[in-house]
Amino acid sequence: MKKKSMITQIGLDSHKTFGKATARGADGRVVERSRLDYRDRTQLREQLAKWPKGTPVILESTFGWGWMSDELIAAGLDPHLANCRKVAGWRKARGLAKSNKIDADLLSELWAQQPRWWEVWLAPPEVREQREWMRYRMGLVAMQTSVKNRIHAILHRHGIVSEESDLFGTKGRRFLSLLLGPREERLPPSGQATLKG
Repeated sequence: MKKKSMITQIGLDSHKTFGKATARGADGRVVERSRLDYRDRTQLREQLAKWPKGTPVILESTFGWGWMSDELIAAGLDPHLANCRKVAGWRKARGLAKSNKIDADLLSELWAQQPRWWEVWLAPPEVREQREWMRYRMGLVAMQTSVKNRIHAILHRHGIVSEESDLFGTKGRRFLSLLLGPREERLPPSGQATLKG
């Protein structure tokens, strides 16, 4: 346990199913290296609980940092986000190859860097929740736009011109439904099937 109490900063190279951690002491030397398995949250929480409370943990602002920062906070640790591109540039400038171990080692060194050129804002859960709603809305709008563009393309391919100013308003939708009628000859069966779909 003495080894754990020597830890003053941790670098965490986080991936989809696992993370590589490098812990350093006050003298900058590596105290321990460990692998965190994300598939078993109970085991992960046990591992995080072994690190000294209040220890700064630096992780990159890549996909999935949000839930991990929440776990670190719940364990009493102090998460900080590092800009991925700046860290990659720093690694390249030092002539180091990319590996999980090297990335964890580099992240663990960042705490001693002053000023904190590497740090980016760690958004709290409520801000991340708002961002999630915005991403969801943007996805829906993108799907809506895609469908509307496909409908315009179908009509354009078959030389069908609507007199309606808004093809997706009440009158425009009535016009589109008439194109799906059994006696409609302007739109061939393939076009009708696509429009109906």
